[in-house]
Amino acid sequence: MKVSLLIIDDHELTANGIAALLLQKFPCQVTVCLNGDSALQKMAAAHFNLALIDARMPGMSGIELIGHLRARYPALKIVGMTGFDEEDTILELIQSGVHGVLFKRSTDADELKRCMEAVLAGKTFYAKELHERLARNELNLSRNPMPLSKREHQVLQLICQGFSTKQIAADLHMSEYTTDGHRKEMLKKTNTKNTAELVAYALRNGLMG
Repeated sequence: MKVSLLIIDDHELTANGIAALLLQKFPCQVTVCLNGDSALQKMAAAHFNLALIDARMPGMSGIELIGHLRARYPALKIVGMTGFDEEDTILELIQSGVHGVLFKRSTDADELKRCMEAVLAGKTFYAKELHERLARNELNLSRNPMPLSKREHQVLQLICQGFSTKQIAADLHMSEYTTDGHRKEMLKKTNTKNTAELVAYALRNGLMG
């Protein structure tokens, strides 16, 4: 079954360009919307597996739209896109709980393909440029991280690598019940609501490596 994608960007040329790049590498059906209201109408009328959303749009912003979609369609995978360098924009996307973040000006067909595959497989994907900027300490996204235990940190590393609870339990030689307990405790400590937000927290605070 072909994946159905929704691209929301107020610049029609950009939206169509992203759609064209996607179709080069990834078998999918693409629908383009130019604003948040139109996107909500499309979502109500048809089923979509994944939405790519520009963070900054006039009227309903991409961040606002992400909030609406997460509340109404919890199974929908969401990738935030930005053409801005501002830390606040990047941080807002990460904190919104998206499953991926891409930079519009630097992404290409191969990165789009990797992002789609990772997100649809239940993993979190962040643009190569974002990882590089964090490695060079160009972004100050730290928000006083809560200390994690050694075992919690081990579990977090595997979560960030896309391991399932069953796989983590086997790798660390403990029960799935205990593994899930560590995950729930980390959600409390980090004030996050789900695995995607937990991975985003790890990224912001340099806990992925």
